[in-house]
Amino acid sequence: MKPVSTLKIYLMRPKDAILTKRQSGVIYSIPCKDCRTDFFGILVKTGRSPGTRKNEHKGSVSMANTKDSALAQHHYNNDHSIDWDNSKIIIISKENH
Repeated sequence: MKPVSTLKIYLMRPKDAILTKRQSGVIYSIPCKDCRTDFFGILVKTGRSPGTRKNEHKGSVSMANTKDSALAQHHYNNDHSIDWDNSKIIIISKENH
């Protein structure tokens, strides 16, 4: 019989884990509260994290910057609310680990 928990499981961590919201090389999704639209974004080798990009989107919405943000365009053209709390990371690139 083998023990379920071993010291190796607890001690072997070759790298420190990076918080998901600080990782680059991800695909993220930000949904609309009022319809079934999701806005997808890709952060690959830009050095920006999903949290940073989410804040940039929030800034575009609050400043009515519809030229640079499809998410802001949707918000203003349809009078819809963005569901910031349910934004999520869909894929994390294995190259960044």
